[in-house]
Formats: sequence, structure tokens, C-alpha cells
Amino acid sequence: MTNLTEPASNNGIFQKIRKWAIEHPYHSMGFGFFLIALGVLTDIFIIHHILTSAFSHFLIIAGEAVFVMFFLHMYVEELNAKGQQDIITSLVTSLSEDMKGEVGSLMSDFRTEGNQTARRLKKNLFSAILQDKMPRKFVKRILKAGFFNSSILRENLQVKYKLKLDKDELEIINELVFTVVYVSGQEETLKYDMPFTLSDTPEVSYEFSRASFQPMWVDEKPIHLDKNTHFKKNGENAGQMNDEFSLVDPIILEKNKPIKVQQRFIARHRNFTFNNAMQDIFYVNHHTLNIKISFKLPDGLAVDVFPTFPKSLLKGRVIDPFSDTIKYKKIPFLAPGQGFLFSIKKEAPKEIV
Repeated sequence: MTNLTEPASNNGIFQKIRKWAIEHPYHSMGFGFFLIALGVLTDIFIIHHILTSAFSHFLIIAGEAVFVMFFLHMYVEELNAKGQQDIITSLVTSLSEDMKGEVGSLMSDFRTEGNQTARRLKKNLFSAILQDKMPRKFVKRILKAGFFNSSILRENLQVKYKLKLDKDELEIINELVFTVVYVSGQEETLKYDMPFTLSDTPEVSYEFSRASFQPMWVDEKPIHLDKNTHFKKNGENAGQMNDEFSLVDPIILEKNKPIKVQQRFIARHRNFTFNNAMQDIFYVNHHTLNIKISFKLPDGLAVDVFPTFPKSLLKGRVIDPFSDTIKYKKIPFLAPGQGFLFSIKKEAPKEIV
């Protein structure tokens, strides 16, 4: 007949806990209470996350195991006095198997949640981050609106404007320099077709000047792109007032491998007089980090900028007297659809005293 104070096998953490609880009943009761209380407090006061939830449940289960072993020891002593050791053996074995099954189920759920979290991170980085940062109902609404459903991130965007005035015609050369990165998605690669829109109206025309791209992780020269050779018109509105263009052979983006892109456009505004200020707008179509804006103005022109993002981010307007350039301090982040409207107007000639 088996002596319960010396288990047949000491393998496994629950066998060791059982042995210690039987040998130290009062200490085990206190330790069990401590583990249960710590698990409950962890679940209440610490932000719910898959790791903290699993940890708190593990503490509660371990505390229950130790505490039950204390009362089981008291019951064992009572049955020992009655000579019913076989019943005790069956009870202890059943309890031990139940504890193992409960922890095994917990670890299985933990692995399932971990795999789901990994899939969410791979599918959409921004959505996965929001899950534990905001109330669930707000997260669902944001994700349903597609605000954070972006696989592409742009970094270090430079928006440069160079203005030239010829009588009543204003020419604006707009140069964009940025890094594009594929950061979130289930596929290993993503196609980037570098879209843009051109238009031609009696008041203003927008023209494509040049573009290029350059992989940043290898030592390669920039690849220059020609409008007629490398780009195509999209949709049925080709030849109308607004023409949409994209690459014939899109750039293949690999995960976390940045590519530097340069684009240059020219806008020609006609009938630009003292009474007709010119307005235009710029906005981003991808999540963008670190944006710099600059205007190079000739004498006789003034510019005002009106952001569609919080005005507090547009600060540090500096005028460089040597290059006639107005610069703004770096803007940390813009979401798709955010940007700024700018107005150009002629200044009256300064009087010479």
C-alpha cells in the first residue's frame, strides 16, 4: 500500500507542490492565499494584455493547488485514522490529473491567443497596436473606417516649392523626396505604383517633370522614370480635366526594406494679379513620418500656410535671407488626408524713401 507522504513519483511541478504542502500545511495555506490574491490583483489593476492575463490565471491556479493540498492533507489524516488509504490514493491521483488538465488548457489558450496576435501584427501593424490602447468599441469603428488600414509607411518627406514669377504667370516647381517602406501585411512583397494626378484648366495646369526611385539597402544608382515610357493613364477619364497616372511596372517593395523616391511637378497659374491670390492644397495619401516644408520665393511674393492637422504642429517658421526660403520645423506625423492649404499673393512694391 502506498504511503501518501512519500509519492511514488516526484516528477512534475504539481507532485513537488503536493509534497511540500503535505509536509508544511500551515505555510502552504498562507502561500496559497498569497498566490490567489496576487493573481486577482494582477487581473484587476494591471492593463489587460494576453501576457498579464495568462500570468494572473497561472497565479490563481497555482494558489488553488497549494491551498487545496492543505485541506486535502487534513482530510488524508482523518481517513488515515479510519484506514481508508485506497480512497485517498484515488482522490489524490484524480486531483493531480485535474490540475494538470486545467493548466494544459490554459497554456493551449495562451498559444492560440499568441498565434492570433502574431497574425494581427502581420496583417496590420496599426490595428494590432490599437487593440490594447483604446476601448474596443472605438477600435472597431476606427478599423471599420479604414483609417489605420495601411501597409505602406512614408518617412522623411521633404515638400519643396520653388516659385517663379513672369508678369502675370506664376510657375511653381514642386519637388517631393521621401522614403517608402512596406511595414505591415500578410504577403512578403507589395506593389507600389507611384500614383499621381495631372490637370489642365484655363486657370492652371499641372505637369509631370521627372521621377526616380532608389533602393536604400543596396548600392545602386537611382532609376529614372519617364512619363511617356514608364507611366500609364488610368480609368475612363484619360484626356479629361483630371488624368490619373500610375507605373506600368509597379515597384516591388519587400518587407522593411526602404526605397527612396523623388518626384517633381510643375504648376503654371495664369492671370496671377494683385487681385487674384493663388490657393493650392497638399495632402498625404499614406501614413507619413517627419515632414519638412519649404518655400523659395522671389521678391514681391508672400505665402500663408493653413494646416488641416493641429496647428500646434506647424511651428518654427524660419526665413533664410540668403536663399529667400521659408522653412518650417519638422512635422512629426500626418495621417492620410491630412496636409495643408497654401496661399500665394503679390505684395505691393516697397516705397523707396
